[in-house]
Amino acid sequence: MNSVTATGNTIDEAIASGLAQLHIEEKQAEITVVEEGKKDSLDYLAINLLL
Repeated sequence: MNSVTATGNTIDEAIASGLAQLHIEEKQAEITVVEEGKKDSLDYLAINLLL
């Protein structure tokens, strides 16, 4: 089982980043939001993708 935690300013950016790291399509991953917040006045989102 492979997993990766990815971040982005939007959910779409975070998902795209994680999918690229695992070299898979969205339908192949179980996606869970890990954390949402602000850092240096920017919104961020961390997700976990499990293959």
